[in-house]
Amino acid sequence: MPYLGVTPAAEFTSKDLNGEELILDADADTTITADTDDTIDIRIAGADDFQFTANTMSVLSGSTLNIDSGATIANSGTATGFGVSLANDGDNRVTTGTGSGGLNGEANLTFDGNMLYLSETANSNMTTGLTINQGASDDEIFALKSSDVAHGLTSVFETDTYASFTKNNATTGGLLVNTILDSSASVNPVMKFRQFSYYGSTVKTTDGEGQFEIQGAQHDNAGTITDMGANRNVFAIRAMVGGAYRTVFIVDEDGDFLYDGADGGAFDKYDDALLCRSFDLDRGAKGIVKGAWDKFATENTKALTDAGILGEVDPDNPEHYNELGELSKPLVNAAQLQRLHNGAIWQQRAMFETLKEVAEELLPGFANKLNERLESKNLPALPV
Repeated sequence: MPYLGVTPAAEFTSKDLNGEELILDADADTTITADTDDTIDIRIAGADDFQFTANTMSVLSGSTLNIDSGATIANSGTATGFGVSLANDGDNRVTTGTGSGGLNGEANLTFDGNMLYLSETANSNMTTGLTINQGASDDEIFALKSSDVAHGLTSVFETDTYASFTKNNATTGGLLVNTILDSSASVNPVMKFRQFSYYGSTVKTTDGEGQFEIQGAQHDNAGTITDMGANRNVFAIRAMVGGAYRTVFIVDEDGDFLYDGADGGAFDKYDDALLCRSFDLDRGAKGIVKGAWDKFATENTKALTDAGILGEVDPDNPEHYNELGELSKPLVNAAQLQRLHNGAIWQQRAMFETLKEVAEELLPGFANKLNERLESKNLPALPV
């Protein structure tokens, strides 16, 4: 065994152990050996704990590398491409990236109990979760990728990114969620919200709640949530039309809803009253009492689809079947139905005016007498 005292004997100054163990304690279970070329093994209390090769230090199975408070694993300042530094800040937090040897010299990642911070160290509104501070960056703060995806829309995403979160406005915030389907996909939808609830409300009042809700409120920019202003828009749907996004549907503060009716039209080629009756008969409206004239209405059932009031159901189209293999039922186009009602009102007025003209021809003075009676019942007079 080499002498480790003040002045070793000359024969030990360059002793070749030639793979033999260097025993370091009295019971001979703590040793250093190099019995494999270019490898140093350290055994402590009979256990193989550490191993050194040319460029690697390994902590072997069953062993632990402890870093004391204040100690840092850091770049010496001359190496490039250094990975990470770790430090305990004294508050039971572990931070990566501190000091000159860290990731850009910044506290990039902090573990604090059940909280994880990225480029941040505190969040008073969180007890368990993830906080990300994007700083002044305006690109993606969160992205989801998959090797299965290659959509090619690289002007928005990298080709394997299928969803991302960004600020809606670079300086004022808000959230913009982008998502995309592969260009080869023939499935819909692009985004789906699915909720599962044990309880479902049937309350149809201003306090009624739904399984999926969209809530809107304003704030005073001084820490207080305030009511929505009169007629302020709460919810809007916009679509790319003619190369630009255009609003096609809005719900405002008092529940009014508005839609883009630019492509609407009247149904003057139909008997609108019979078409309305056909709609009620086809949908099986509650409390309906059929009469002699309903045979004329049933002849107009196909016209509901032709007019776009009811969606078309094609038994030969696989997309028109649900997950159980059942043929779908047509939905109602409420905008078209409203146009039908408007048309029916006008047709009835036009028919009444025609009837009045015929009556005036047969009974001169009929129109004036009719107006007198209408005004007596607080109804608007008709043009004569």
